[in-house]
Amino acid sequence: MNSGRGWILAGFAVLALAACTANHALHLEPLRGVGKVTPLAAGWQVEVPEGIGRFRIGLPAGQRSEIVLVYAPGRPFNRLEGVQVIGHPGEDHPAVDSDGSGRLRITSDDTPLDLTLIVIDYYR
Repeated sequence: MNSGRGWILAGFAVLALAACTANHALHLEPLRGVGKVTPLAAGWQVEVPEGIGRFRIGLPAGQRSEIVLVYAPGRPFNRLEGVQVIGHPGEDHPAVDSDGSGRLRITSDDTPLDLTLIVIDYYR
């Protein structure tokens, strides 16, 4: 593939992602340390093979989504050390609820959400 065409295709991918974000569409984008992302009825299963991962999630206003964290299929997280929201000070974010193991609930109220999360397992 010639390099000019590759840049054009990459540009279209970035524009498509920006359009989804601008329209506040439901999305989950792996950023670092994330393997396969599998859609589920209520959200996503996110593989984090090394136990530390970063991803971006967007929710329209009034929506809820659940994220199930696993190392690999059939190997769920048993315990989380922490969930951090990039750009948000402190330990907790009102939109993010963790059960302490491998499930996160993300809820948007009156405004759409666009959050970048870092998840860290206890056993890495």
